[in-house]
Amino acid sequence: MAGCVPFGSIHETPTALLLTNTPISLVILTSTPTVLPFTGRIAFIGDDKVLDYYHIYVMNANGSELMDITPPNLPAIAHLSWSPDGKYLAFDAFKDNAIQIFKMKADGSDLVQLTLGKMGGSRPSWSPDGETILFTSSSPNILGSSGDPVGQIYLMKSDGSDVRRFVVNTKADNTPMTGSYRKDGLVSVSESVTRYSITNYIVSMDGVIQKQFPKFVSEDYPVWSPDVKFYLLNTLRSDCSGIVITKIDGLGVKCLFVGTKTNPPVYAGGASWSPDGQYILFSTNLENNNGTGNIYVMKTNGADLTRLTNLPKGAGEAVWTALPGS
Repeated sequence: MAGCVPFGSIHETPTALLLTNTPISLVILTSTPTVLPFTGRIAFIGDDKVLDYYHIYVMNANGSELMDITPPNLPAIAHLSWSPDGKYLAFDAFKDNAIQIFKMKADGSDLVQLTLGKMGGSRPSWSPDGETILFTSSSPNILGSSGDPVGQIYLMKSDGSDVRRFVVNTKADNTPMTGSYRKDGLVSVSESVTRYSITNYIVSMDGVIQKQFPKFVSEDYPVWSPDVKFYLLNTLRSDCSGIVITKIDGLGVKCLFVGTKTNPPVYAGGASWSPDGQYILFSTNLENNNGTGNIYVMKTNGADLTRLTNLPKGAGEAVWTALPGS
């Protein structure tokens, strides 16, 4: 792992994304701008810590007009995904004794359950044209080494119809896999090797691994930038406990967050990109003495750290979309 580049000051002058090897000590956030330049909408998960019920919140990207759009009676909500036009959110939650995939409008209306049955589905990902959703599910006919069904990648139309398996031509046909669309229409596939080891591929829509991107091993799923030139990893490495940004060739690595062993320990995770690729959203407990995380944003060079939420029971898994039609 290369050196660690920490948070910069709030009003630091923007600079180009440079992946350097120079370690610098962590800079603590001391103030928040009164006017934020961000546009678009951000959705995230809020924790009420009651019976595993999580809330879905939507707000303007500058932190204003916060709304709770949580559907009733759906515990274990997770994995939010915006439709490309910014009009819908897909997510998974527990219903009918399984994790199922749902979608609804960004104001919380028109809730639709997209998967059914005991196998259900999780981790929805919209295609760039909004026509299909990629997700993880399992089949009683595909068993892992333990003899239990293992997660595989499936596709369906955005209305839940025409469900089919997305077959990837890796060596093994029964290892756990999950996938997500990239903005270029290719699929990012993560294949679990061990509990803490994931092999990652870039795959075409016909299931062929692309030779121009070599497989790499990580401990978490990569989150690709809109221009697919960089990816984020949430990491627990001893030299960078937090967020790492890496070039597509894997040669340039920058640690954007260095956790500390204070009590409670400072952490960062749940990283995602702004629609223009200039900012990174994530959750950290940097300013909360009780260890509860909230949503922050920073430039891709680690500068201009800004807190967007201040929920007393915590927030995470934030995703950002452009305004509809923009």
